[in-house]
Amino acid sequence: MISTKKAFLDIGEEALFNSSIAHLRQMFWELAFTTHTPRWYMEWNRDRQSREEDEAILISVQQAFALQWLASDKSQIGLPLCTSANENGSSMETLHAFSTAWFGARSRILNAKPSRSFTRVYAMLLFHMSVAPEEFNDTLIDKNRILNECLSHLRDLKVMVEEFSRNLSPASNYRRLLESSVRVFEWFAYVKDTFESLICDRDCILTDDPPNCNYVSSDLSGQISQAFDTEVPSLCQKIVRPIGQVLRQVTRVKQLVREAQYITEKSALRTALDVSINLVDKFSSTYGRFCEEALSRFEGLSDVSQLAVGYQTLFWNLGALILVEQIDAAVHYGLDVNDEATHNVSKKAREYEMNAISSVVAISSRINNISTKHGYIRLSYDSELKLPFILHHASLAPVVTVLSKALEHLIQQTTFTNVTMFGRDVEFMDDVDSMDATVAGARSARPTVQKLMSSHSDVLMDCWGVDELQTFP
Repeated sequence: MISTKKAFLDIGEEALFNSSIAHLRQMFWELAFTTHTPRWYMEWNRDRQSREEDEAILISVQQAFALQWLASDKSQIGLPLCTSANENGSSMETLHAFSTAWFGARSRILNAKPSRSFTRVYAMLLFHMSVAPEEFNDTLIDKNRILNECLSHLRDLKVMVEEFSRNLSPASNYRRLLESSVRVFEWFAYVKDTFESLICDRDCILTDDPPNCNYVSSDLSGQISQAFDTEVPSLCQKIVRPIGQVLRQVTRVKQLVREAQYITEKSALRTALDVSINLVDKFSSTYGRFCEEALSRFEGLSDVSQLAVGYQTLFWNLGALILVEQIDAAVHYGLDVNDEATHNVSKKAREYEMNAISSVVAISSRINNISTKHGYIRLSYDSELKLPFILHHASLAPVVTVLSKALEHLIQQTTFTNVTMFGRDVEFMDDVDSMDATVAGARSARPTVQKLMSSHSDVLMDCWGVDELQTFP
């Protein structure tokens, strides 16, 4: 039973940091278990109408989520995800079908009766990972409202499960399965809450770290062996929680930086920055060699290992770049620039910035190489559906954010140092461009490209030229 419990937790960890499209199916089995729990759950749902409404919401959300992975107008030919129903249809029909499904799912969620159920929580999380149609303007406010409500529901459900579990024996297998399933949902929601607070100006709703989220202090460097490829997924899994802890701490720094604009006392901000730096340095000293080895061997790894290493590298560096931005903002909003501690923090920021840019450039180059050599990657072992590497994560917003931030930091560095950029930023633009293969990728990438062009068109045109840039969305 312990191994089963651990497997459930592993599913939740992999689902957000690695190839989460493939792992969302596993989350659905957890949903099936919690949904079919007997009398106590039936009482929470109160009546058949509530259960049917939750099921209708889930079906509508799943439809919208699936349709966003249809081929965009840029790649109607050759994308294996283009279904037979769409082969003879136009790109406008594809977009219309997706928009209709998305607005239908949104309407069901917003107009549904209040209900505390895991079905509703799962549907809302899935909807939050879906992109919004182009014609919808209030995306951020609307989706954050849904996410916040979802997280509030999950907290209530967790309390109810804890109350119910007290009626069962501590040795009860059923109790262990139930608590493990809830933990999967909790971790899934925890990571969503963290990522949304990283890329948007919002405070986290789930204020407590999930159970067993302590830092794993074992040194993985000694585990690097000839069988490295087979070990990569499990080793990456061990690193997930430390990365989650660092990212969560960065969200706390962001919150304190926002508050620093209005208060004179900066001790809490200073402490949060010190904690963040200690966590980043501890992670680097403990797992740095493994990360470097995985990156150097990347092109020789299996698809599963490549996806694990690729997304883990991107998300770790997303946290690092945002921390750099918060350190710079903290200095701007009132840390004593003449203080030695402030000087040391700023020095750390420049170190993290250089390392993050170098790392994202390296992983972008390798992703482009394997995409050029091998084309699309299968979604899972039992499926013939394929996607470009960069589109294998179910939530594309963090992926786009880290690529755009790395490019912006690179441009700033080269502007200050007068160093030529040619060739280095090409990898970023290729990755963003390849996202345009699906409706979800196009909706995620196009606003980012437009923003980059409006801010840095002169630099990008020096690197690419007009003809190349015209191929971008």
